[in-house]
Amino acid sequence: MRHRIHILGNGSLGGLLACRLFPFADVRLILRSPPSLHAQPSDEHIALTLDQAGESKTRSLNWETANAAEPISTLFITTKSYSAAAALNSVKHRLAPACRILLWQNGMGSQTQIAQEYADMAVYAASTTEGANQPRPGHIIHAGHGQTWLGPLTASATFQEAQHLATLLQQAGFRSDATADIGEQLWRKLSVNCGVNPFTALLNCRNGDILEHSYFHERIDALCEELSVVLFAAGYGESAASIKARIVAVAQGTANNISSMLQDIRAGRQTEISAINGFICDYADAHGQPHPINSELTAGVLALSAHSNQSA
Repeated sequence: MRHRIHILGNGSLGGLLACRLFPFADVRLILRSPPSLHAQPSDEHIALTLDQAGESKTRSLNWETANAAEPISTLFITTKSYSAAAALNSVKHRLAPACRILLWQNGMGSQTQIAQEYADMAVYAASTTEGANQPRPGHIIHAGHGQTWLGPLTASATFQEAQHLATLLQQAGFRSDATADIGEQLWRKLSVNCGVNPFTALLNCRNGDILEHSYFHERIDALCEELSVVLFAAGYGESAASIKARIVAVAQGTANNISSMLQDIRAGRQTEISAINGFICDYADAHGQPHPINSELTAGVLALSAHSNQSA
């Protein structure tokens, strides 16, 4: 019998996972409302088209709303970080006692909050560098392959189950591995996001283009020093030079990608800056460390986002 996986969050990542997992699992999308753009309210299926490597495939996926009656045994939450807790609470009444919850959020903060609120359940976190965007509803573009790490967050979550989830993702063509300490991968990815996403948003450019701007070069060394201090405080120490090298490598490796933060700005949506550079500011404050560059980038994106929302 195939795994039944419910995916809560119908953005680009949720759509990518749904389309790729479709041949290997019974995928159910949880939507806030009937998908009027894709189907009639009485239709039990939603059409998603995935473009990757020059090939386009359309999947007909089952969907339901949060208040459906069926219990949930495996739940992927792919919403933005700021809506993850509320999204999970919306289906709390449907979670089976042995439900596996896998969080796919960018940045930090929401994972800890959910792990605390659902401490008696099996909660896992994923850190992924898969690239995807959704230029229009129902159309997903797989912009770049990456690496996904999965690991347990609560006492009820096990490394063995993380391995099972990683194997399922491998079957769907994702490079995925399990780790007993997902915190390390979350912090490593956070440091990259801090050094790429806000610059793309403020400079309104692709990932690789930040490397050509003086604004980036004038701030990146000081930013990496701030990040290094925070990573050491978190127990995942790394030199500023190493952090900078990874940021530059990711910007080069994803040169043509449009970051999720810039996509949000262009679409007039709230960004995840508070869970990325903003999280670093809060963590640094808690440990008595200065963070002027992270503060500058956070304030700049928040101001840009506010202007974008007013213009949208």
